[in-house]
Amino acid sequence: MGNFSKFILLSYWIDENTPTYANGPKLKKTTDNSMENGDSCNTCNILTSNHMGTHVDAPFHFNMNGKRISDYSINELIFEKPVHVKIIKNAGEWVEEEDIKKATIAKDCDCLILETGFGKLRGEPIYIENNPGVSPEAVKILRTEFRQLRCIMLDTVSISGFGDRPQGRESHKTAFADDDGMGEPLLIVEDANILAIEKETKSNTPINRIFLIPWQIKDLDGAPCTVLAEIGVK
Repeated sequence: MGNFSKFILLSYWIDENTPTYANGPKLKKTTDNSMENGDSCNTCNILTSNHMGTHVDAPFHFNMNGKRISDYSINELIFEKPVHVKIIKNAGEWVEEEDIKKATIAKDCDCLILETGFGKLRGEPIYIENNPGVSPEAVKILRTEFRQLRCIMLDTVSISGFGDRPQGRESHKTAFADDDGMGEPLLIVEDANILAIEKETKSNTPINRIFLIPWQIKDLDGAPCTVLAEIGVK
C-alpha cells in the first residue's frame, strides 16, 4: 500500500469542567427544548467565553488595529510547514529566548507546536494557577528569526504565565504588534492537546499540515477552535 493521511484532533471538547485562565467563567448550558418534557426536539442555549478551552487568539486581542479571527481566510488557517518542539517547563517557568535558540526549528516553519509538558497536568488546579508562559523576548526572536511563522500552539492555558501577568501581556502584545522589523503578527492557539501527537503516532511520524478551524462568529478577537493535524502514514 502507498502512503495515505491520517488526522489527529489536537483540540479538547468543551464542557463545564474545562480549565480557564485565572479560573475565569465556566461554560453554562441551559435547556431550551426537551423531549423529556414533551417538546418535539432537544435544544439548548450555551454561554461561554470566547477564550474557552482550545482557542485561538487573533491580533485584535491586544492590538486595536489587528485582525479579528473572521478576517482570516480559510487558506490562511492551513499551515504547510508545522514544527513540533519540546521545551519542557515546570510550573511558573517561562520559555525564554535562549530556549528558542537551542531548539531545532526549521527556518520556513509556519506553525510552531510548542510542547512544555504542562499538558499532562490539565485538570489539576496548578494548570490554571501557575502555568508556564512564553517570554516577550522569546516571542520576539520567533518573529524576527522565523519570518514565515504565522502561528504558535501551546499545551498551556495561556502564553501568559499566571505568576507574572504583566509580562504575559507583553508577550501577547509582542506577538500581535505591527512591526516592519518582524514577520507578520501571529495567531496563538492556547490549551491545545499536544499530548495527542505522541499518543496517536509513532515518534518519527511527520506532521504534514495543521488545520485551524475557529467558531464562525464574526468580529471576535479570538474563538474556540478545532485543530486537526494531518500526518503521513505508510
